[in-house]
Amino acid sequence: MLLTAKSISKTFSNVHTIIKQANISLEKGKVYVIEGKSGSGKSTLLSMLGGLEPPTYGKIMFKGKSFYDLEEDEQATIRGKSFGFVFQSFNLIPELTVKENIELPIHFITDKNLILNIQDLTKVLEIDKKLNHKPAYLSGGEQQRVAIARALITNPEIIFADEPTGNLDYKTTKIIVDLLSKLNIERQITLVIVTHERGLINIPHTKFEMKDGQLRVVHQYD
Repeated sequence: MLLTAKSISKTFSNVHTIIKQANISLEKGKVYVIEGKSGSGKSTLLSMLGGLEPPTYGKIMFKGKSFYDLEEDEQATIRGKSFGFVFQSFNLIPELTVKENIELPIHFITDKNLILNIQDLTKVLEIDKKLNHKPAYLSGGEQQRVAIARALITNPEIIFADEPTGNLDYKTTKIIVDLLSKLNIERQITLVIVTHERGLINIPHTKFEMKDGQLRVVHQYD
């Protein structure tokens, strides 16, 4: 198993529990979709799985090791090399160009042969003409495509995507979904996607529902 969450819970101020005893196991090359209303805890769950926010209780195991018990530099290396992140807020650095934003995770990679070709990647995402632009001069959809390119550039083992197509039009959404699906099939990248869009992913996947902090399987596909 690539990554496993064992009875993880998240409590704030020792009072308000956001996530209640969630369990999920991620296999290499599989797709997982987490649906749920705003405030249900799905983004918090994604942050814990992706190594950004430790659970209050429970363990996150990555390749057999307790992730949050590792040294901080080892956690950072895993996040930079093995995990790719796509969030609604884009999280682009305004002072950097599109090219520089996309290349940020490359600093964690020692084997440069694993890196995707930035020209090919940005051409597919239709932002190849914007490489020298700053984020402020891009549309919301273009900024999201830059964030997705940044997540994909290191050819990660797992991509964590929080509403990856939430701000995109139909045409761009199809491009993004097709690209993610292609990478999953051809490169066996594990996808974990939080979305409100039903039927977003057409390839076989396991669907979860997050409701009131509780995670349950809706459909599971082999």
